[in-house]
Parts: sequence; structure tokens; C-alpha cells
Amino acid sequence: MEQHLQITILVDNVAWRPDLQAEHGLSMWIEYGDRRILWDTGQGGVLSANAKSLGVDLTQADIIALSHGHYDHTGGLPSVLPIAPDAEVWMHPLATVTRFSRKETVHPVGMPAQAAESLQGRTIHWIKSWTAIHEGVFLTGSIPRNTPYEDTGGAFFLDADCQIPDMLPDDQALVAECSKGLVVVLGCAHSGVVNTLDYVHLKTSGKPIYAVMGGMHLSKASQERLDYTVQALKKYDVQIVLPLHCTGERATHYLRTALPDRSIQLSNGPLIKL
Repeated sequence: MEQHLQITILVDNVAWRPDLQAEHGLSMWIEYGDRRILWDTGQGGVLSANAKSLGVDLTQADIIALSHGHYDHTGGLPSVLPIAPDAEVWMHPLATVTRFSRKETVHPVGMPAQAAESLQGRTIHWIKSWTAIHEGVFLTGSIPRNTPYEDTGGAFFLDADCQIPDMLPDDQALVAECSKGLVVVLGCAHSGVVNTLDYVHLKTSGKPIYAVMGGMHLSKASQERLDYTVQALKKYDVQIVLPLHCTGERATHYLRTALPDRSIQLSNGPLIKL
């Protein structure tokens, strides 16, 4: 049975109000019926302050769900876990592996050591496949990679010598049922937005996808990939598209141009009610 759904963006690359702080990261507070779900935690630098400004009580979290094991999605765990003792953690077993990125230099991008240590002694649900975490709310688990034009969205590796590619198999999305259809909440969509939507469509037997929001990791995407992403959003008749975090300015502009009646910008504040 569909429940009232309200999503508050706690952390994003953009501060949506003057009283909020921005950082490269993502965190959302999802209220679904009587459940309170914290989706990712950002880097940890602004989560607590933004939550306070937005009137979100992190101590009431029932579930903490992680989209994948990068620092900008898990760094806030040490600040939220101690104050939310009853929250159960849902994550992929590979979310804690050591990871690196190579841009100008090689640097670690995995879950910070302090965040991993903060998980000790907690109730953790390790999931690899599609799983219900509450009635009407699901985590996709690992998403099949079927499109030839979607990749992880960056030079990611499992070793500091950058010899072992990191395909980020722990990447997953959250899916919630609402009266108008499914709401797909992304972390970074390292599996690809199209792959993610195709998988959600498959696992829900074709239920309508009403909204897609979150990081889409399209900042370096080819025009072909952008075009296919728009085609998929149209194919599934997605009514609300909210690109956040790692989507990239160019891709965000393209989505808003290609989907002017569906792509939205949170100019009036970081709150979505569905």
C-alpha cells in the first residue's frame, strides 16, 4: 500500500537556501509513512548543520541506507550513527572496500576509515540483490550493466597503482512506491541511469516510474549517452526528473532543455512531497 512520501535534501553540491551549506556529496531524508530513512550521509562536513536548519531530527532515523561506498556518501556515518542508536544500516558487502580515483593525482575515494569503524557493533543488513527494506520501499542491490554506452563515470580503481579497475558493483538505488508510481532515488548511478531504470522496470513488472532524482554521474558523458538517457526517461514516461550532486552542469542543462516540462530545479528549497 502506497504511503505518504516526503524527501528532504540534506546534502548536495548546491546549497538550496541561504541558511544551508554545500559540499561535494549527497544525503537525503526520506519520510515514508511512519518510517524515517537516511539515504547516504555526504562527506560529513555539513550533514548535522543542514539537518538542524531543515528541522530534520537525525536521531529519529529508522534506516540508514547507503547507495555505494564512496567517501562523499558515507563520510557522515560517524556523526549520525552515535545519535541514531536504533537505526539499522543497509548496504552492499563491497561498500567498505578500499578504492582510489586517478585524476591529476591518485587519491583515496572509498569509505573513510572512521566511517568504517563507526559501523562496528551496528545491525547491518548486507544485501547484493533486490530487497525490500520496508513495505513499499526497496533497494535494487547490484544493477546489471547491459548498455554499451554507460560506464562507472570515472577512473576508479581498487589499488593505489591504478591497475585494477573498480566497476563499483555496490552501486544501487532506492525505490519507493507512491500513489502516482515509483520514485527512484539515485546515489551516483555509477551503473548508469538507463541500466537502473531498465532494472527497476524489470523487478517491478513494469510499474510506472513517476520520478527519478539524485546523482547521475553524467559530467563527462558522451552526447550519445546523454541522448539515450533522455530517451529512457521519455520511454518510461518519467514525470519528475531532479538531477543532483554528480550529474554535472552540462548534463543538468541538457536534461532541463530536453525535458523542460519534467526536469525541475529546487529553487525554493530542498523539499519534495509526493
